[in-house]
Amino acid sequence: MNSDSTHEILILYASQTGTAKYVSEEIFRELTYRDFSPAIYALDDYDVTNLPFEKYVIFIIATTGISSFYK
Repeated sequence: MNSDSTHEILILYASQTGTAKYVSEEIFRELTYRDFSPAIYALDDYDVTNLPFEKYVIFIIATTGISSFYK
């Protein structure tokens, strides 16, 4: 679901089990439906040197497991 370089909003996701990808795709669809021009990338596929040039970025991050904070 990658978009061209004329996007208004960038969505970056990191997911171990697919949850963040699913949520990111839902946000992408909603933004498209509302006449925005989003782009969506996995963090591994995005060139982070371009990040300072982005106007709006949405980060969706999901992990698995229990943090040591809760033990």
